[in-house]
Amino acid sequence: MAEEEQLLLDLLSGDLRSRLLAEHDTLRSLFCSLDDQLDSGGPFALDDLASLAATLRVHIRWEERVLFPHLQTHVSLEELRSLGNRLRDRHGLLGTS
Repeated sequence: MAEEEQLLLDLLSGDLRSRLLAEHDTLRSLFCSLDDQLDSGGPFALDDLASLAATLRVHIRWEERVLFPHLQTHVSLEELRSLGNRLRDRHGLLGTS
């Protein structure tokens, strides 16, 4: 699990947390399946790619329309900044505090 994902999960409970975990697990599984197909040199199923694209599109829309607005209203600005700074510092990204 990526650090970014764990930081978000630490801020969530209930249905939001469950949905985030379930959708991320589904997406990981779809990515791994496609990766395995590419590694095996076997035929690449376009249906699998279409399934990944559709699942990812729905997930991103849910994050943008539900999850992120929830975090903005339920997590303090100071805590959001702290989390952003922590990730920026850990990954060596540029930005302001």
